[in-house]
Amino acid sequence: LTNAGGLTNGQYIASGQAFFVQKLAAGADNLSFTEAHKAAQTQAGTYRTTTTWNNLVRVGMKTATDAHLDEIVIRFADEAGVNNTSVGTLDAISINEGAQKISSVKAKNSLAIQTRAANFTTDVVDLNVISTTTGSFKLLFTEFENFTGATIYLVDNYTNTTQKVNDNPVYNFDINTAIPATQAAGRFSVQFVKAITPQAIVITGIKMYPNPANKNLTVELPITEGKYTLRITDVIGKQVYQNQLAGGVQAINISKLAQGNYVVEITDAKGNRMVEKLVKQ
Repeated sequence: LTNAGGLTNGQYIASGQAFFVQKLAAGADNLSFTEAHKAAQTQAGTYRTTTTWNNLVRVGMKTATDAHLDEIVIRFADEAGVNNTSVGTLDAISINEGAQKISSVKAKNSLAIQTRAANFTTDVVDLNVISTTTGSFKLLFTEFENFTGATIYLVDNYTNTTQKVNDNPVYNFDINTAIPATQAAGRFSVQFVKAITPQAIVITGIKMYPNPANKNLTVELPITEGKYTLRITDVIGKQVYQNQLAGGVQAINISKLAQGNYVVEITDAKGNRMVEKLVKQ
């Protein structure tokens, strides 16, 4: 076997060890072992130990009554060969063919374990959640406590809901087999966002209220000769609003924004700025 994932002697199957075989093409085939395939080398271990997976999150799919159905792992590593666009040796294809299942998506592949590049500011991983029957379910996030410097969000594109996983690791949802949008790829994504330290001088004297806000956001800006630029972005950095504002009290209509967390950035004519989180109800 080829050496998978950088394991020392990882190409050797130990006596009594279980393993999976992935075919490269569809159709019937045979797998045969002979005496000539036996090796005298000592198996150095079946588990990878060179990487400590601190930046990891486990996502479990459960019934509404907490019966375990399936789970996946999303993890980040700073190692050669790890990327976000193709399946590598540190990824594992999902082989669950049950009635309810969850996987993450990379390069259109459904994965049980997905390993991504650790050097990111924002990153988004789509989830594929399937049920052959209508019902109520839960997503449970665990093992993310040691994630370095990142805020984790679950985005439900069907209900337009964003939930901060760090504060609430359980998400309840329904699947209706008559409504395709309630399941499969496209409904859920997990967003990882690292804080950015502003490089410019921070503007003082700005007030922004209410927060959380529903329809309107009021901003009080110091009176200056130039105008301010106000930008609102979602948690993955996509701009959803921008406008030029004069000093004084300004009203911003945010009624068309979906519920969730946003970042408000106000920049003056000299490039100084203020950044604040906004919660849209």
